Amino acid sequence: MVSTTRELITSSLRLINVVQPGEVVNEDDMSIAVSAFDQMIDGWSNERLMVYSINPYDFQTVGGQMTYNLGPGHSIVTTAITVVGSSYTNGAYSNVPLVTLTGNGTGALGTITVSSNQISNVQISTTYMGGGYGYLPGDTFTVSNTNVGGAGTGFVGTVLTSSAGDWDVIRPLLIEQAKTIWNDPLSQQAVMIPIELLNDSQYASLSVPNTPSTFPLALYDNGQFPLKTITVFPVPTVNTGIRLWLREPLVDLTNLDAYCSYPPGYERAFRFCLAVEVAPEFGKTCDPNVEGTAARAKEDLKSMNTVPQYMSGDGGMGNQPSTFNWITGNFLPFGPR
Repeated sequence: MVSTTRELITSSLRLINVVQPGEVVNEDDMSIAVSAFDQMIDGWSNERLMVYSINPYDFQTVGGQMTYNLGPGHSIVTTAITVVGSSYTNGAYSNVPLVTLTGNGTGALGTITVSSNQISNVQISTTYMGGGYGYLPGDTFTVSNTNVGGAGTGFVGTVLTSSAGDWDVIRPLLIEQAKTIWNDPLSQQAVMIPIELLNDSQYASLSVPNTPSTFPLALYDNGQFPLKTITVFPVPTVNTGIRLWLREPLVDLTNLDAYCSYPPGYERAFRFCLAVEVAPEFGKTCDPNVEGTAARAKEDLKSMNTVPQYMSGDGGMGNQPSTFNWITGNFLPFGPR
């Protein structure tokens, strides 16, 4: 069974006797629990084994360009109401997700004001990621009436201005690995060339960081927030594809009435771990069984998310004959072991 965020938080508070079965969590207690829940999920994002997927993204380097912003670029700055719609429920509604109609933008939130049963104002959230990313001027959006009182139809808004950006994604916690995607002009086959991830000392040791080359062989991530600055080396002289495997933060469950969209096992871990996390704020003591279940649920997820670690080296060092495989770039068909 998949629960909504509201149901999940309510069940967590039942575990520590903040509410009893059948009771509704009051607004203040729900606000405290939501804040603790978001902080807990953010903390889990920093634990590699709590992140269930590392996602590859393809970007483009530009000939002669050395640095790139990586993060939520093209966030919405200003909007205009194109069609006010009708039959909406009057009121002000915060943290309403914008639903993209045209364009590729995603993730923006707004405070929606409804007066005379029409949407009269859209104020884009100024919190981190509240403006979403990937929006361009002219993109259009609407809102689901379930988030603005449960009635109404027809609203359309338009993006007037958005922030600048190079590589638009949710700001990743870490670049796990990177490769240049190089296409031989005489072949349709893409060649994946490894890119070295440089630390501060390695990047500082480069004597001529703006050395030109056909494609980059290394990159440096300065870790800035909310946009990372990625510097490539050598500087490509032509446009080249680059593929980054990114560890992204786990998604906060801020919409109380949305269903928990996570792989199996996370809902159980959320429920019991949140109970342990939030108990001190309510002056409660967790039952040892609750603490034990929370620990086991989290360990089960870490076990599932464990990635095998392979050792690589010179194929000639082994005691068995090996043949270099030019497709995989290794002496074994599917990578080192």
